[in-house]
Amino acid sequence: MRVTDGVDVNQFSDDVQKIIKDQDYCLDDDFLRQITKPKRREDRVDMLTLKDKIEQFKRDCRSNEYYTKAILDCNERIEELDVKLNGLGCPNGSTEPKCENAGNPYKPNKIEPIMLQDQIKLERNEYIKKMNFVNGMLMKITNPTDRQMIVDLYIENKNHQYVADKYHYASRMALYKHVNKVLEKLFTSNKDKK
Repeated sequence: MRVTDGVDVNQFSDDVQKIIKDQDYCLDDDFLRQITKPKRREDRVDMLTLKDKIEQFKRDCRSNEYYTKAILDCNERIEELDVKLNGLGCPNGSTEPKCENAGNPYKPNKIEPIMLQDQIKLERNEYIKKMNFVNGMLMKITNPTDRQMIVDLYIENKNHQYVADKYHYASRMALYKHVNKVLEKLFTSNKDKK
């Protein structure tokens, strides 16, 4: 007796029937339905829940300072590579090319700094895109008090008890509930627009 006995294999396509006959797996009807029929849009489960999106947004807000420092670091690295490529020149006001400190212009490895610059620019653009996403989502919050509350909590990293007292909440838990409701409203309204 095979382990696939009791499973109606005739209801599936020829490819699946061949797999069932070749393999002696214990396949139940639910598994076979999952692998043979594409899920309808209504049956699909959204992998990212609303709570996941809210928590990720909070993490991105907390990382805003890191993104700023990373952008400054990328700018410094780009400038260093630019100096390696073009060299330093004293500003004497002339429009002639300055090549007194450029090093060996015939050096064979001129393309590497250019490629590194492009790579660093892509990295910098990713950080800028993340910061712009956070700022754009914050701008969608219509109540300026709620917006400033989120900025105080997650971007400026102020003491949560201090923020709760500043905005007249009885406790930090009440503050967290209010912030979560504001962000939930933001993400549900953003989802409806898509």
